[in-house]
Amino acid sequence: MQKKLTITLDETVYDGLHRVIGRRRISRFIEELVRPHILAQDLEVAYQHMAQDETREAEALAWSEATELIPIIRALSDSEKVQLFDMLKAELAREDSIAPLEHEKTYPVWTPYGAYGAARVLLNALQEAQQHGHA
Repeated sequence: MQKKLTITLDETVYDGLHRVIGRRRISRFIEELVRPHILAQDLEVAYQHMAQDETREAEALAWSEATELIPIIRALSDSEKVQLFDMLKAELAREDSIAPLEHEKTYPVWTPYGAYGAARVLLNALQEAQQHGHA
């Protein structure tokens, strides 16, 4: 739910907001600037809660480990990449659980967006920063 807030600004700041940010976008701009300062404690609690979801943590760990392969694959020669592709293609062809894709059908794809494994990493980083007086 949104609430309306009236604030007083210096005229030059007000004019600058309209010129740089644009009308009808100022509220969102200010909210994005203020939110991290207001919700810092809530963020830590949210990270703790998300870090307890073991299923998501396992998925995030698997994804993060898979991303470590990307630099290794990029370092391969073109012929080695073709060999790797052929090997993976052969492995997939042997899988019974993989059916051919159907035209015009939507398929779910896992992404790191909403990956709760990141929550554990961020929580640890936040706690470490707090211990060193940086947060």
